[in-house]
Amino acid sequence: MGTYLSTFYIIKSDKPVEFVVEIGHGQRAESTVYLNDLKIGDNKIDSFSLVLPGTGKDLKRQILNCTTMVRDERVETNETSVTYQLKGGRKDFKEMLQSGVEKHGDVKFYVFNVEFI
Repeated sequence: MGTYLSTFYIIKSDKPVEFVVEIGHGQRAESTVYLNDLKIGDNKIDSFSLVLPGTGKDLKRQILNCTTMVRDERVETNETSVTYQLKGGRKDFKEMLQSGVEKHGDVKFYVFNVEFI
């Protein structure tokens, strides 16, 4: 079962956009990042940040997709969370998604989609 967030992000034409993913609760995670159909680098382990290729004008009308699989590895909690951030647009964006898992060792999928406008 997954948790989803879909949104828009207003870019600045001459600025690069930084994408940041923070994994919460001390859990482990693996993320894949796509810009339209192009995979951006290798799978990312745990928290990471990256500057998207090009500047805002290059990103206009493109869609960023990030799928993050969080594994509950801490015995103390079954809570998981992922915070997604975008920087460099008209206004910075930050949103935390969180959800618990049923038992220790379970995984939770988070999907973040954003269209650049």
